Amino acid sequence: MRRLVREAALVAAVAVAAGLLPAVLNGYYVYLLCVVFVYVVLAIGFNVVLGWSGQFAFVSAAFFGFGAFVSGRVTFLFGVPAELAIVLGATGAALLGLLFGALAVRLQRYYLAIVTLALMYVLDYSYRNFPDLMGGVSGFRVPEPQFVLLGGAELTSDYEKYYVGLVLALVTYVAVRRVRTTALARGWRVIRRDERAAAALGINVYASRLSAFVVSSALLGLAGGWFIFLNRRFLPESFGLNEMLFDFLILVVGGLGSLNGSVLGALLLVLAREYLRTFPGLSELVFGGILLASALFLPLGIYGTLADRLRTLREHVA
Repeated sequence: MRRLVREAALVAAVAVAAGLLPAVLNGYYVYLLCVVFVYVVLAIGFNVVLGWSGQFAFVSAAFFGFGAFVSGRVTFLFGVPAELAIVLGATGAALLGLLFGALAVRLQRYYLAIVTLALMYVLDYSYRNFPDLMGGVSGFRVPEPQFVLLGGAELTSDYEKYYVGLVLALVTYVAVRRVRTTALARGWRVIRRDERAAAALGINVYASRLSAFVVSSALLGLAGGWFIFLNRRFLPESFGLNEMLFDFLILVVGGLGSLNGSVLGALLLVLAREYLRTFPGLSELVFGGILLASALFLPLGIYGTLADRLRTLREHVA
């Protein structure tokens, strides 16, 4: 009970502090933090399948893009409210994850990585080559989001969108943190370590792997569903291999399997990518160096390494 109270107090403190930030930041940094919130949700979703269940499923760009496509398309064609569009984006990604995952999760390691990368390329081909249905190479524009829950208000300012993104990130963080304590998530972690041991313990390995795949897909679609309203344009090129590699780097730098590491990695990498835009061609070199350095010197990621060092220090002090 005390731990729950401490966690609730910490989340409340972070929410209050984050809620006050727009008062002291200019519009450029407010927009960057809006993007950070999107990638917090994305990183948490990607960590479910890659970090917790240990599946080599490189699905982030595919489902992130599909959630953005569904959310943007229903808004573009039917003018649905933003809340419904975002939910439909997450639902569409979850359904695609269920259908695709029902076959894909039977595969192991590198074979799974290959077929999930193939899904990304299949979706990219579909976006580009079916313009009437999917918008074509140039994509399509999306109007400003209108929220029924806000009285039909149209959010045109990044300062307004900031709070929607903050709420989505906080709700995702709290919900997934609660899921981590359930038998379902414990099953994911057992499977990651040893599938035979999981089966011996009575865990349905296939169902557990599929559930992680679907939950991850839904969260990635949720991130994409909100991202399209920030970007206000769906472009197929935004959800390709470069995006997938960037998402993977977030997890490696923050800490694979770490919820707090997902938040830290999203913050650091989004800000670093924005800074490196002023140096064309340098970002690939820098990110490659970061990935190599993380693998060699920080295998637990920045947050995981710090947490491990603090834990060791407390044990020595005690």
